[in-house]
Amino acid sequence: MTAPSGIRLGEPLGVTDRGSLWRANREPAQPRIIRFVDQRFSDRQFRDGLAVLRQREHPRMAPIAGHGFSGSHYYVEYEAGAECRTLEEGMSAAPHWRDRLLLLRQVCEVLPQWLAGPVRPLGLNLRNIVLRRTAGRWYPWLLPCPPVSFLSPRDLLGVDRHVLAAIAPEAVRGIHADPRAQDWYALGTLAAQAAGCAPGEPAGDDGVTDQARNALLHPTSGTSEIPTFLEASQEVRSLFEVVRHYRFADPAVRPAEVNSLQAAIDAVTDVLALAEARRRTNPDQAVEMLSWLRRDEGGRYLRGALLSAEVCAELGDTRRVRDLVGQVLDVLPDSLPARRLRADALWQSAEKADLPPGPDDPASQELLADLDALKSDRNAGNDPYLRAAQLYRRWRQPARAADELYAAAEADPSNLEVLRLYRECWLELGEQASADEVSQIGHHRADRMRAVGMLTETEAQWWHEAFDRPLS
Repeated sequence: MTAPSGIRLGEPLGVTDRGSLWRANREPAQPRIIRFVDQRFSDRQFRDGLAVLRQREHPRMAPIAGHGFSGSHYYVEYEAGAECRTLEEGMSAAPHWRDRLLLLRQVCEVLPQWLAGPVRPLGLNLRNIVLRRTAGRWYPWLLPCPPVSFLSPRDLLGVDRHVLAAIAPEAVRGIHADPRAQDWYALGTLAAQAAGCAPGEPAGDDGVTDQARNALLHPTSGTSEIPTFLEASQEVRSLFEVVRHYRFADPAVRPAEVNSLQAAIDAVTDVLALAEARRRTNPDQAVEMLSWLRRDEGGRYLRGALLSAEVCAELGDTRRVRDLVGQVLDVLPDSLPARRLRADALWQSAEKADLPPGPDDPASQELLADLDALKSDRNAGNDPYLRAAQLYRRWRQPARAADELYAAAEADPSNLEVLRLYRECWLELGEQASADEVSQIGHHRADRMRAVGMLTETEAQWWHEAFDRPLS
C-alpha cells in the first residue's frame, strides 16, 4: 500500500467488504486507522458519501480526518485514539463467550445512534467496529464508510470467511434490498460469532458461493462455545432462536429493532440468575457459572462471589470459601455477610478436625478476624464470643478465653451458660477465688430469673448444681 503524505503505516488489520484496514500514525504521533479502497470501487457516489460523513461528527463514529487518492487506492483516514483495537481484536482478547457477548451488548446499545446516521447499510463486522478505551473501559465505535459498488460477487473473494459471514446473502448476490435488513443480518452474525460459532470452511475455498446460499455459518448452541450443560436451557435456546431470526434468508422477515437481541444477551449472560436456578439441582455447575463474573463488574461480581461461597460452603469446600470471601474482603473489608460465611465454614472445618489447627495457622487467624468483626453484628448475639472462647480453650489459653466470655457476659447478663464457661476458665487457671465469685453471681442470677418466671424451679436447680460442679 502507498501511504498518504504524512502517514506512517503500521500493521494491517485485515480486509473488509469496504477495503482493507491498517493501523497507522500521522506524524508526529497521532494514532490513525487508514482504510484503502480499490479505485474501481471508489466512484463519485462513494466519494460524495465520504464528503457528507466528514461534514460533521456523528455519535460514536470515528471522525474522518481526511480522504483522497493514494497510489492505486482511495484512502480514508480515521482518528483512532491513543488506545484502539478492532472488535475482532477485542473478542480475541476476551476468550470467554460470555465476555464476548457482553462486548456485543455494548454494540447493541449504540446501534440506534449509528442507524440514525448517514451510512446505509452500516457494514457491521468484526473489523469495521473498533473499541476505544476511555477511563479504563472499552467502548465500541464505528469506522464509517459508504458502501462500495461491487461489479460482481467475485470482488468479495479477498474477504476472509469471518468478515464474509456478516455480509447478507442478498448483498453477495447483488440484490438491492432494504439496507437496514443487511444491518440486522450482520448483527445476528456478530452475536453468533461472539458465542463462538465459527464460519465453516467453504468447499473448494468458495466462501462467496456458500454465503450467497446463506450456508457459510450455521449458528446453533451445538456449534458454539457455550458449555454443553447450558445448551438445553431456555436462555440459550432463546438466544439462538433470536440469532436465526436476525439471519433469516428473507430480508423482509428479519426484525427491525435491537430489543430482542439485547434481551436474549441479557438473559444468557446473567449468571447470577442462571446459578441461582441451579444451586440446588447442580451446585457444581452453579459455582462454575459464577466464576465467569469479572472483577470489573463491580457489585454483580461481589454478589456472585458471595453466592458462590454459599454454595461451596454447602458442598463443604472450605478452601474455595476462603478464596472467594478473600476476594470480597479485598474490596469490601467490612462485609459482614462475607465474614459470616467464612467464619461458619472455618468453624465447621475446625469442629470436624481430629487435631484442630493451632492459633498460628492462617485459617485460625482468619477465623478469629472474622469472629472479631462479627461482634459488631447485633444479630450475631454472643456466638462470636463463645466460638472465640472455645478456640482459645482448645489452644489451652484459658486467660484469652476468659476475656471473650467476660465481654459476652457484659453484653448479655442473662446468659447463664456464658457465666458457667467463664467460671470454668478461672478453674483452669487455678484461680479458685475468682471461680467462687462467678459462682455466687450465677446463683444470684438463677434465683432472680426463677423469681420473674424466666426459669422453672427445675431449671434453676440445674443451674445451681452447674455453678457448684467441679471441673471435670
